Amino acid sequence: HQDHRAAAQAAVSSTRYIKEALFFEVPTTQHFEPDVFVNIQDVLEKKLDLMRLHASQVDRTKIENLSIVESVQSCANFRGYQGRVKYAEGFKALRMLREII
Repeated sequence: HQDHRAAAQAAVSSTRYIKEALFFEVPTTQHFEPDVFVNIQDVLEKKLDLMRLHASQVDRTKIENLSIVESVQSCANFRGYQGRVKYAEGFKALRMLREII
């Protein structure tokens, strides 16, 4: 959607002075190759509960018999496998500056 693209471009532009900026994956993201993983095992159930609150969106996956909640859990499991934990979220670094101490 053109509004989403414009918002994304504005968000990227707003990070020009930020040392760390990460892209987040959503269920409709395509061609996403994360290079940062965060273990979400302790918060996954809360995330799924929050997803269920979006009642008008839960069944709008355009895939028969697949809810957005199931999609989010499947993605968390897959990204967890990639990150070597049970459940994870994947991020793509736009910029990541680390200080060496």
